[in-house]
Amino acid sequence: MATSDVLRLFLVSVILPALAAGLIWGCGRWFTGRRSPSFCWNSAWPNACAIASSYWVAYLGLQRFPQFPPNESRAWLFYWVAIAAILAWGLSIKKIPAAAIWPLKILLTVATLYCVLRATIKYEWTLPETVGWLLGLTVVTLGFWHALECASRTLREGSDSWIFLGVLLFSVGVLAISLGASGSVKLAQSAAALGSVLAVYGFYHYFAKAVELHVGGLVPLVFIYVGLLLLGVFISYLPRPSAILLLLCPMAAWLCHLPFCRNRPLALRLAFLTFILMLCGGVAVWLALPSVEPVEYYY
Repeated sequence: MATSDVLRLFLVSVILPALAAGLIWGCGRWFTGRRSPSFCWNSAWPNACAIASSYWVAYLGLQRFPQFPPNESRAWLFYWVAIAAILAWGLSIKKIPAAAIWPLKILLTVATLYCVLRATIKYEWTLPETVGWLLGLTVVTLGFWHALECASRTLREGSDSWIFLGVLLFSVGVLAISLGASGSVKLAQSAAALGSVLAVYGFYHYFAKAVELHVGGLVPLVFIYVGLLLLGVFISYLPRPSAILLLLCPMAAWLCHLPFCRNRPLALRLAFLTFILMLCGGVAVWLALPSVEPVEYYY
């Protein structure tokens, strides 16, 4: 791979998504002094747009704007991430009746999964297999979504908030490495972009007291993360055991709150969490390595 290609991938995967997210959060911060805080900085739109922008910028960095309807899975995810960001904002302003929230979540999840897996459904699965896979993946995605939302709401003070953010950053980084090792640089690029945006969020969280990720940010984050995993498994060469470990990694922050760990010194809790993350992440990457086929860098 030429040096110019490496620099271009770094620019598209790290620099441009970070700049775009920083601009969005900066605009949210700027509006705070000019309008009601509930309208901007303390609402969900900066988090929703900034997290979703990681996938948009990474996609548009190497490809043109996707046609509609799209003809490939990554392009479908481009549009569904936008819809997830809109839903995240809508849920935050509390205008949606409580009885409609779960049906909306289920509808968004099923529709996204169907579009992302459209090629596999069309050419590989029978109708019973399609129904079974969609049902199982919907349950897994909603469970993953609920677990991260509970973690963001619970682990929101002091060191807990940084542990949660650190676990997310580690998980996204391992996801990027695993996707690259399994044969798709484009998917790895999208995961790296998500990681760079989360790093920018950490900066704003520390210096500007940005609102927690569950306020707008988790919905697009969940669909980008799960979408990249599914694309890695069903479109690229990511092994399913590796995908399972990568799905468990973001939930590892809960380990510090288990009864045998909760009252231990912070250093001991961090050491235990680091060991578990390195073990799961290392095995996930190791499982992805043997599956490597000749890499097409612009898959």
